[in-house]
Amino acid sequence: MSRASIYDLLQQRAQPVVEQPVVVEERSHFRADRLRLLDGVALTAAGVLAMGSVPEAARVELSEDMRGPDGFQLMACTVKEVIPVGESRLRRLDPKALRLHELIQTILLDALMMLEALPENGRFDIVLSAPLRSGEAASLLLEQIQQAVAETEYGERLGDIRHSAVGWDPHTCLAVSETGGHPHVLWLCADSLINATDVGRLDRRGLLMKASRSVGLAPGEAAVALLMQRVSEEDDVESASGWRLDSATEQEHAPRSSRTRQGGAALVIKELLEKSWPEADTESEPPSRIVVDALGITGSMTDVAGPLTDRWRGIDLTDNGVSVDRWCGWPGEALTALQLLLSVAPLGEDESALVLNVVEERSSRGMALRSCAVSGDGAAVGEDAEGTSANGEGSAT
Repeated sequence: MSRASIYDLLQQRAQPVVEQPVVVEERSHFRADRLRLLDGVALTAAGVLAMGSVPEAARVELSEDMRGPDGFQLMACTVKEVIPVGESRLRRLDPKALRLHELIQTILLDALMMLEALPENGRFDIVLSAPLRSGEAASLLLEQIQQAVAETEYGERLGDIRHSAVGWDPHTCLAVSETGGHPHVLWLCADSLINATDVGRLDRRGLLMKASRSVGLAPGEAAVALLMQRVSEEDDVESASGWRLDSATEQEHAPRSSRTRQGGAALVIKELLEKSWPEADTESEPPSRIVVDALGITGSMTDVAGPLTDRWRGIDLTDNGVSVDRWCGWPGEALTALQLLLSVAPLGEDESALVLNVVEERSSRGMALRSCAVSGDGAAVGEDAEGTSANGEGSAT
C-alpha cells in the first residue's frame, strides 16, 4: 500500500480543522505504575482484531516449510495476507527484520487512524517493540514508520520515535526518556516465530507443538498497535473512557514441572489471583474477560481453571476467556500487547478484564485492566476523556 493511499484514506476520515499552533507538552513526571489503554488493532493468524471485533480462532495447520527434529511437519499459525515490502537490506541485516517490517506496514494504516482520538493539536510519541538484533535494521523500520506518519496530518505532531528493548512489561517499554515525552504514545509490537531459530528455541524449552505431539505451542506471528496514555498524578479524573493498567503482579515459584502432581501450580495461580484482583478491593466484581497466554501446555488448563472457579463461582474460561496460543498461535514478543487488546476488545465501557501469564517455568504474572468509567479513577484530562472512544472509534477493521 503506497503512502499516498494512506494519506488519501486518512484525509477522507479526518474532519477539517482550523490551523492552530502545535502544543508542546513534553513531561517527565508520569507515573511508572499506571497506563491507560484507549484503542487498539492487531493483525493475527485469526484475522484483524479490533475494538468490538474479535474473529474466530485460527486453525492450526501443518507448516509447508518447517519440520521438527523428529522429521514431522510442524503445526503453525501464519498470517497469510501481508503487504510485500521490497527491502533487501533488511534481509541481510537481520533474519526476521523483513517479515517484521511487512507485518508492521500492513497494520500501520489502522494504527494511524487511531490518532484521530488525540486532543486537538496534541502531540504523541511512537514506541516500536520488535525483537531486532541489528540496530541498523531497527533504524530502517523506524525511518519507514516516520515517513508514513510524515505524509499525514499528524506528521508535525510526532514527538519521540524509538525502538524499545524487547520486554513483556508495558510500563517499562513505554517509559519516557530523561528528556521527557508526551502523554499519548502509539505502541507498535510485532514478532514472527515462523522460522528455524525460534522453532528451535521453543523445542529446546520443551514447549513446541508437533504433529507427533498435540500439547505445546504452535508457532505464530502478530503485529499489534495500541494507543496508550501515560499518566501523571494530576490527570486522574472521574468517568473517563478506556481501561486503567496498573503494574503487573508477579509470582516467583519453584519450577512448574516439579509441582504439577502435588497441586502446587494451582496454588500459585490462586495466590496470583488474590494479589492481582484483591477481594477487599472496592472494584472486586469478577472480571468480564480473562486472557491466558497458553493453555496448550501440559497441565495448564487444570492449573488455571480450578483456582478461577474457586474464586468466582460460575465463571467459565470457555465463555469468559481465551487462550492466546489456541486463538492465533504463539506470537512471541508481541504477546503482552496482544493479550491487552484481546482482553478488552469485546468489552463494554463498564467492564474489566484480567490477563494471566502461566507459561514461564519459574514465574507467573497477572495484570488487571480496570474500566476507568467504573473505577472513577480514570487517567485522562477532561478534553481527552471527551474525545476518546473506548469502543474503538477511529480504528478500522
